[in-house]
Amino acid sequence: MGNLKYGLSLVRDFVKFVVTNKPQFANYDVTWKCNLNCEHCYWKKYSYGKKEPSDEDWERAFMEHKKNGMKYAMLTGGGTFFAAERYRNGG
Repeated sequence: MGNLKYGLSLVRDFVKFVVTNKPQFANYDVTWKCNLNCEHCYWKKYSYGKKEPSDEDWERAFMEHKKNGMKYAMLTGGGTFFAAERYRNGG
């Protein structure tokens, strides 16, 4: 029963997005730092030399999106322990 309720809530949120044009989901790549060098990974190729947003910038973005109705967020990117504070502030 729990999976059905969850599935229905996702459908409801998708319909809400279509009607209001406000996204309900986001994927945040919170850091480009990583101490691994995985062959399949694109991080090093696309992030080299880029300046990362500050923790304050991320917190502002998280809170703004939450204020505008964002319900679900996936926090990904790089080595998670390089951005532990950002994960704690995620919302």
